[in-house]
Amino acid sequence: MGQNIRITCVKLDPQREPCERVRKIGGVYPDGSRWQLRIEEAIAGASAGKWHFHVDGDVHSMVKVIIATSSSGQRFLKSQYDGLEPSSLLKLPECPD
Repeated sequence: MGQNIRITCVKLDPQREPCERVRKIGGVYPDGSRWQLRIEEAIAGASAGKWHFHVDGDVHSMVKVIIATSSSGQRFLKSQYDGLEPSSLLKLPECPD
């Protein structure tokens, strides 16, 4: 069984198409330290069942983050409620360096 991980920030490349803009995801460990993963690493880990990602939804709810595939064949992450674009991730704040 994989580890549940909350995504709280992203690193974006605004020059790319919306489904390819998220280049890194990040969050905070229970001890307060920060983590970041390249999107390719996150997708590989999620595909292997190592990690189960989520973002905050409405009050007291978590929204599952899933792997999707764009019309060009590019795999990307988005919430289970997003349409064709990863709107939930694109709305997150920028991860600090």
